[in-house]
Amino acid sequence: MGAKLNGKHTKADYGLKLLTIEIGIPETLSEREQLPGRNAYVNTGNRGIFGQRPIKLTFKCSEDYYDWIEHIEKVSADINGQEVEVELDENPGYFYYGIATVFTTKENGVISDFEISILADPFKYGSQISVPAGTAGSKEIEVQGDYETPCIIELIPSGAISKYTIKGAARDPVTGEAEDITIKNLSAGKTIVIDGEACLVAEDGLNKYSDTEMWEFPTLLSGSNTLTFESSSVPCNVTVKYRPRSI
Repeated sequence: MGAKLNGKHTKADYGLKLLTIEIGIPETLSEREQLPGRNAYVNTGNRGIFGQRPIKLTFKCSEDYYDWIEHIEKVSADINGQEVEVELDENPGYFYYGIATVFTTKENGVISDFEISILADPFKYGSQISVPAGTAGSKEIEVQGDYETPCIIELIPSGAISKYTIKGAARDPVTGEAEDITIKNLSAGKTIVIDGEACLVAEDGLNKYSDTEMWEFPTLLSGSNTLTFESSSVPCNVTVKYRPRSI
């Protein structure tokens, strides 16, 4: 057992034997304040906002001094101080992302300790799920995971469209009320990508944000989501992609 760090396995690629895994719970940044002159408290903001998640992997490695030095150099060059994608053997297909720090000591001529610590995003991410909606006017999407997650909406117009509106994929972050996403001047056959993960809008790879009317990039809620699509003329072939998120 072990883990993959940016696709390289701690046992197969680095020769490290996993001893323990510690996955911390991200700190909530919510705050409560007392109302003046009252025995009542209110949440003043940051609801659903979390700090980083600490992860620590500890290993042992049997090797002589020179092999130990080689391992230090190899592991450090690959991940120390770097952004890493962590996939645990015991939970394949789910990922953590953060900055890695490597620490190592040598107990004797044979045994050495390795510790890899990661300050990760608060969420655990699943593999990307692609949901084809075709040219239908609406699509019901049942979202896995237990937390709201950014999504990517890809549109391929069947003809020229002056105005295209997506409902159900964006909401006011304070009130939770639904907000529309509208994009203008779509060309036949050119792929439009509205990317809630990277926060960009592109047409065949070129920036198209100036033709977009929206306050928030698209996200999906955990559970059932209904997206509707309204075109001023012809339909688009629609695909929605997302990665499940869990705390």
